[in-house]
Amino acid sequence: MANSFKRFLSLLLCAVMFLAAAAGCTPAQNGDEESSTAPDAGSIDIDLTQYKIIRPVDMATTTLNEVVNFRKTLGSIYDTSFKIEDDFLKGEETDAIKNALEILLGHTTRSASSEALEAVSDPTAFVIKLTPTKIVINSETDIGLISGMNYFLGLVGEGKLSLPENYLYTAGSSDVLQVMVDGKNTLSVVYKDGLDNTTNASDDKDRVDLEVLYAKAIREKIGKLTGSIPAIATDWIAPNKDSSVGNEILVGQTDRPESAEFLDSIALNEYGYAVIGNKVVVAGHNLTTLELAYNAFMNYLDSSGSVGADGSKNLYFVRGTRFTASSSEWYVDFPKPDGGTYAGSSDAGNNCLELYYTGADENIFKAYQKKLEESGYTLSVSNSNPGVISAGYQSKDCMLYTYYVPTEKSVRIIACAAGKNNFQLYPTAESVPAYTKIADGKVTQMTLNYSAGNFGMCYIITLADGSFVVFDGGGYSADYGDENRLYKLLKSLNKRTDGKITVAAWILTHDHWDHFTNFFNCVKKYGSEFKIEACYLNMPSKNATYNTRNPNYYFNNNFSTLSYTVGGTQYVKLHTGMKFYVRNAEFEVLYTQEDVFPDRINYFNESTTVLRMKLDGNTFMWNGDAKNWASKGIVSRYGSYVKSDICQVAHHGYDGMTQALYQTVDPYLLFWPTSNSNWTSQITGKTYAVDKYLYEKLGAENIIVAEPTKSIMLPYHKGDPIIVEGN
Repeated sequence: MANSFKRFLSLLLCAVMFLAAAAGCTPAQNGDEESSTAPDAGSIDIDLTQYKIIRPVDMATTTLNEVVNFRKTLGSIYDTSFKIEDDFLKGEETDAIKNALEILLGHTTRSASSEALEAVSDPTAFVIKLTPTKIVINSETDIGLISGMNYFLGLVGEGKLSLPENYLYTAGSSDVLQVMVDGKNTLSVVYKDGLDNTTNASDDKDRVDLEVLYAKAIREKIGKLTGSIPAIATDWIAPNKDSSVGNEILVGQTDRPESAEFLDSIALNEYGYAVIGNKVVVAGHNLTTLELAYNAFMNYLDSSGSVGADGSKNLYFVRGTRFTASSSEWYVDFPKPDGGTYAGSSDAGNNCLELYYTGADENIFKAYQKKLEESGYTLSVSNSNPGVISAGYQSKDCMLYTYYVPTEKSVRIIACAAGKNNFQLYPTAESVPAYTKIADGKVTQMTLNYSAGNFGMCYIITLADGSFVVFDGGGYSADYGDENRLYKLLKSLNKRTDGKITVAAWILTHDHWDHFTNFFNCVKKYGSEFKIEACYLNMPSKNATYNTRNPNYYFNNNFSTLSYTVGGTQYVKLHTGMKFYVRNAEFEVLYTQEDVFPDRINYFNESTTVLRMKLDGNTFMWNGDAKNWASKGIVSRYGSYVKSDICQVAHHGYDGMTQALYQTVDPYLLFWPTSNSNWTSQITGKTYAVDKYLYEKLGAENIIVAEPTKSIMLPYHKGDPIIVEGN
């Protein structure tokens, strides 16, 4: 009962302030309040546990959620479960219905609901009325009903309610932001200037940014509700113009002060909407929470305003209305740096939240590490190179990875709830379990059925104990047959005495079809032959890549099937700066999609994870389909540190990494994952000048094209033989 009483005190405070207790919806009542009958010494005790809650069959989602919260709160106060039913009647209201003890919420089919509403003259006000068998809470509007329910909760004691027999309470009118004035829509729907707000009619993959999408949808819905479509604009204003003028719905993180005011008042994992003066703010701290805020606001539009006798919608917003809720996707209660400037957060995918700080130095980063340790966080992994200083920490509630980039004076923090992701399994050479050497190092570039239309890339690295690292896998179609090609190749390369194909690490550079599906389907088809110890990757969230060219989400959609097929496996979410070991191979993460923020991923290939590998005396750069962001970041951060012997040409020789990147890596051997015909065309430089540069710099003898399948033995020196595998 103590917990119930604490809950009651909280609700009492909420009711006095007209707060929506559970969902955070606060319709403000600014007019005078009047009570025709107030509780006094002549009150009677009412046992609410004898009452059922009755609500209308049809209710807006937001209002129905509040009704559910109302029921839960009463149940918490009375330590019982209140029955709730809709108001459906088969015919007339019977005497049995009239005599039943009921709490009537809103416009029910009970006559008592409409009779109580006669005491209310303003559509934004509410009434609470006690009859011998009913407790009526009603209003012309849903927003008024929500206020009434919360006011009633404030009247309830610790499992007790005392009211006069003829109790009648009405609340005064609210201060509202009127949408329609003299038949004209007063609103403008506003989003941040500089966002992508155009689509290419000939390209169904060319979208607008999410804020623009939501702003347009809000505009269209208001148009349908009112019969008049509001204006839509960016938040740009001319110099010396007052941005406070005009009724506006602000979608996302606009430059209006009301947007900042609202966002400053909510936690990183919270979202919602609020009516602040003549602005309606719909916002969250990132695109994922903005989506949640948008969905809640669209529901709120259904319950806003009132419906006239002719069925038309009189849409208005009660000033002071505030709705907030939190997403359970992220853990946010972790220490933050004391220095630097917080510059935003992003949904980093797989339950991870990324925070970005600018204007930092190494001392600030070290002080932050000390703060984490003093707060009970344990250092699990760490690494330092000329481009990045990184560290991973854990507490009983949180996994937190943070890294400092000296050239950018920035600190990034990627946090998630404990157990939601994994750090690298073996962060040091000493942590690798003992194994017996049975094979020499080997790197194999597998061909694909190019003539049938397949493309992509697939690399197989043979480790000392005979296990493999597989990079990506190529595309898949039953017509290609490449899942059979991959299986046969792995069988032929396998040196393990038990015959089991052991993939110690499947490294997925990014989630495009031509990098994921062939390996996945190979494992599905030959699952009993495979053991996959772990998958290594960093995939972005769907919202972060909504307006990118050709986003795919194969891994998240299919990982559970992959894991089940091989009897269970796990994945490691890679972050920039991580170093990890797979048997005798060392890997270092140079770049992930997390490095793009605060800019946006405008081309899905920019979500590629770039790694550097050391194995048997050779250094390798694995570039996947990386492009400009990775090229610029790697060159500026690391410089000559990334010089490598062998390099995979990005994006199969198409629009990929820059010449500056290849000049910095300065390899003497290239893996070029494409067909001979594509390669012959690419090196002319007619489309991409960087391909001609690579060809002229290294010569054909130092370029391995992926047709047919070829391998090199390690350590590889310039001029060593290249093995044709023949498949």
